[in-house]
Amino acid sequence: MLQAVSRLPRVFRDLGANTANLSSSTIFPDGFVEETLQTIALLFPKVTGNKARVKRWYKRKAPGDEADPVALDCGKASRRIEEYKFWRDRLVLLKEAYDESRPQSITQWWHDRRDGLQWYALWLAIFFTVLFGLIQSIEGAISLSRNL
Repeated sequence: MLQAVSRLPRVFRDLGANTANLSSSTIFPDGFVEETLQTIALLFPKVTGNKARVKRWYKRKAPGDEADPVALDCGKASRRIEEYKFWRDRLVLLKEAYDESRPQSITQWWHDRRDGLQWYALWLAIFFTVLFGLIQSIEGAISLSRNL
């Protein structure tokens, strides 16, 4: 039976152990391994807050024993696309897919901060809808109790 292929990128185990060996290898073009590490650092930025929580999330997302903890600690990466020679096209595709995606659930809407103005407008509209609905319900209850 065919299995559905995940559209999520995967970072395989032993990245840290293989990095030193791959850097000195002549198999890959000059700068490829370093740029790959920079790309991983871009996709998995260094955690400044609750590291244990992020590591638990990362382990949950990776099936079995494939999650490499080194991927969460690859350092700091440049956000300038011009600096990526080997992974530029794939990073551009990933950015386009990210920009085109929209949140599907309330929790995703809550955490989605890509467009700050839209985020604040949405939650302000929800707040005022609930507030005015509550005021109207209280007014209706008061009006009904006066008529009885």
